[in-house]
Amino acid sequence: IPRRRTSGAARVVLDLTGQWIDGATSQVDIAVGLGSVTLRLPESVGVEADVERFLVNFDRSGLSRRGPNYYSSNWDTSTTRLRINLRAALGDIQVEWVK
Repeated sequence: IPRRRTSGAARVVLDLTGQWIDGATSQVDIAVGLGSVTLRLPESVGVEADVERFLVNFDRSGLSRRGPNYYSSNWDTSTTRLRINLRAALGDIQVEWVK
């Protein structure tokens, strides 16, 4: 299920927890010009993040870099996955994992 979120100057909390269909792959596209983004991610879902940033602090807790992208530790084994395309300038990106 593709989803898109665009923000100019703002603080955005994107809560992606909740009910997930086992075996599904979803994608979310996020673009932020100035501000902060907090991603609330479910621990049970495998996450791949493609992040392009300019003057942005990226707290990538729980994500490891492989090549150009970042992956959760369960990416290779999870049947339920989330792909995040994130473009940000001038701000902060934080990752929060939720059980």
